[in-house]
Amino acid sequence: MLGKPVWFCIGLAQPGRCQLDQITLFPSDALAQGFDPDVVRLWKESGVNILRFPGGNYVSGYHWKDDIGPRDKRFTNKNVAWNDVDQHQVGTDEHISFCRLIGAEPMICVNAGNGTAEEAADWVEYCNGGPQTKWGKVRAENDFPKPYNVKFWEIGNELWGDWQIGYCSSTEYAKDTARIITQ
Repeated sequence: MLGKPVWFCIGLAQPGRCQLDQITLFPSDALAQGFDPDVVRLWKESGVNILRFPGGNYVSGYHWKDDIGPRDKRFTNKNVAWNDVDQHQVGTDEHISFCRLIGAEPMICVNAGNGTAEEAADWVEYCNGGPQTKWGKVRAENDFPKPYNVKFWEIGNELWGDWQIGYCSSTEYAKDTARIITQ
């Protein structure tokens, strides 16, 4: 059900030019991280018990460090996988918060396309490291002091097609996967 239309106006104190990157509006009853309570309720009712992030071809060019910290400080860039714009509104912290709200376990999929083993290891530390670790400290500074204790991790997605970022042979993929696991 849609509410009444509203006018949204941005005014300048003096003549000039204003350039906006993005504007995000949240419902007045928004929950943690701005999630709509009706959406959360529907997801809860669906019975989803594990939720992957990020998904699909997108993960092959996804760099998680672009999506941490305050949303208004995140930059917009091109989403190569889908030939679109990536506004970086949902990152690790938002995904974990959403999973907690709907009662699902988060599953994190690391970038095996153009990512590195070090990037994957840093992400594990961000999610599961204590605040005394380098990336656990960053998470704590982002207002999430307790480790997320993510149990489920996935490496890459669909690297078998030559359209995919990071496409490689099965032998190369096995070697890359071994590097990520041992990091």
